[in-house]
Amino acid sequence: MREQYEHNGFKYIMDYSTPEENVKILHDKKTPESLFKFYSVSEYSIDALINSYIYASHPFELNDIMDSSVFLMYTSKPLKFDLYYNFFSVLNKSKEEITEIWKNDSNKENKCRQYVIQMYSTAFNMIGVISLTAKENNLLMWPHYAQEKGFQLKLRSTDLIDSITENIENENGEFLGLNPINYCEKLNPIDIHPYNSFFIPISYVTNVKSDKWKYEDEWRILVSRKNMGVPHSKSGLNIIPNHIGNKDHRKIYYDKDIVEEICLGFNFINADNFNIIKVNEFEFEAQPIKGKYNYDQYIKLLNYISENLYDKLFYSGVKYELDDDENLFLVRTKQKLEIKKINDENFHFTRTNNIIRLLE
Repeated sequence: MREQYEHNGFKYIMDYSTPEENVKILHDKKTPESLFKFYSVSEYSIDALINSYIYASHPFELNDIMDSSVFLMYTSKPLKFDLYYNFFSVLNKSKEEITEIWKNDSNKENKCRQYVIQMYSTAFNMIGVISLTAKENNLLMWPHYAQEKGFQLKLRSTDLIDSITENIENENGEFLGLNPINYCEKLNPIDIHPYNSFFIPISYVTNVKSDKWKYEDEWRILVSRKNMGVPHSKSGLNIIPNHIGNKDHRKIYYDKDIVEEICLGFNFINADNFNIIKVNEFEFEAQPIKGKYNYDQYIKLLNYISENLYDKLFYSGVKYELDDDENLFLVRTKQKLEIKKINDENFHFTRTNNIIRLLE
């Protein structure tokens, strides 16, 4: 049996005859050679880099309440009792209890909302969302996601897919796919009534976003592991207790060799957080200031870079160029940066002449 849903040029196809039983998303976009992840400096981001994992978010943790929202699903008709029975019996409900739930929920007033919400909650206890971008340079990405003070990772796409797939399968999980976001002028909810399962609806709601976000050029990985947890407290006016689950199950590991580059934000090394000594025009020393916010994290990050990514380090910058009318304008750049550890708290940097102009 095969089910299909089409929206805005994307096709969501579920073929139950295949052993994988995963939705395939068909589109006309080519997978980029590299994908990028922006981070602010925090305990969590540094731990993720050092231990080579990406956090797979629950929808409640995303920065857009309409992204992967339960409100993107509805039913135009009452759902069959069999669907309620198959689902709620797993939750140890008796047939009498399930019958009562079905009668109260599958009417014109409630429109099967309890079923939809329960299925959504159950699904995202087993599904995580990883957001990446195909754009190395965008005027908004650095300030929005790294506040110009964080860092950016460049990851080889095919190696990332292979690495995540191998690692998660070894942990009894599943790689569900890498796809570009389907940016839409209007966010239309999907009618779940025609479908025999939640596979296509879940695939759709995690793949559509308002076209106001189109500048991000987001590519999204979905992964699945058991008992990833549901942070109900992060959703507005939600008083359901958090389902803690296993927090480590949202840590999706990859092989550290797939990191092509790490680029520090223009304001990463600043006098608020570092003692800076200029050696000459191109060389300087920087030492995180004890007692300042994130002191320990800067130490961990720079030690890790100096030991593991010293030959892949860049620094975000700007330069002047002339337009056709000989007027100056600014463009973003990245500059190769050399790092040497003086001791565990002090680092020597050299800005090279290798400056790369970044295109939008």
